[in-house]
Amino acid sequence: MPNKDPELRRAYNETYHATHKAERKARERKHRLNKTAVAEHQRAYAIAYYANNSEEMREYNRNYYATHKEAYQGYASKRADKTRETKRLYRQSKPDEEKARASRRRARKNHAPINDFTTQQWKDMKAHYGHRCVYCGKKQQRLTLDHITPLIKGGSHTLHNIVPACKSCNSKKQAGAPLVPVQPLLL
Repeated sequence: MPNKDPELRRAYNETYHATHKAERKARERKHRLNKTAVAEHQRAYAIAYYANNSEEMREYNRNYYATHKEAYQGYASKRADKTRETKRLYRQSKPDEEKARASRRRARKNHAPINDFTTQQWKDMKAHYGHRCVYCGKKQQRLTLDHITPLIKGGSHTLHNIVPACKSCNSKKQAGAPLVPVQPLLL
């Protein structure tokens, strides 16, 4: 086999793989089966070893952690920082999804009988109303979910109980009756 020239090596590999296709498949199948058997054997060995030597292993781990405590703490804080940063970036990149997730959580905590409102339904609803508040009619970039029957009073977190409202109108309404008569979106 030519080692130096990448073009010759690529051509050789293509012809070799084409002529030895059945052999390669059999070898790969055998390797996969063997890999599974080895993993099962190692798992069984580890369980048995831990059962027989659990106290020594716990003592060893305690001592190891005590001597390497600073390294563990640094690793844990770096990992927590990275996770926190990843979540923050996700929330910034997808504000509608984050708002919908928070709303579903709030509905779950308030024991809403139906909790099936989705992000796509929210986007469709805002588009249907022309990104306007249903109470004052002002066009807004950031609309809030307003439950016609509030969650506190047993309302559902579903398409038929939610309308888009600006933050000030939603704050005025609070847990009371709608500010103006509203027909919920029926799709």
